Amino acid sequence: MLKKDYNNLGKITHKILTSVALVGIVELKEIFSNIEENCNSQKELEKIPFLYSQATHLCKEAIKELEKEREKYKLQLPVS
Repeated sequence: MLKKDYNNLGKITHKILTSVALVGIVELKEIFSNIEENCNSQKELEKIPFLYSQATHLCKEAIKELEKEREKYKLQLPVS
């Protein structure tokens, strides 16, 4: 995050929260909630880069898990 535009980051994070809640990754939802809260309150802004790093890591892990599940279901589908 080169440019520190916390107002927009807070708005973007709020939009992401809806998707994360639907997927059901509780830990990721909590991280994004913390980012949004820190942006909106303009407090503990120094924690945002670390929280962002955690969120990025969890997203990558979730993608790996989804890819594994996709492959598993590909193997189960009948070939027509």
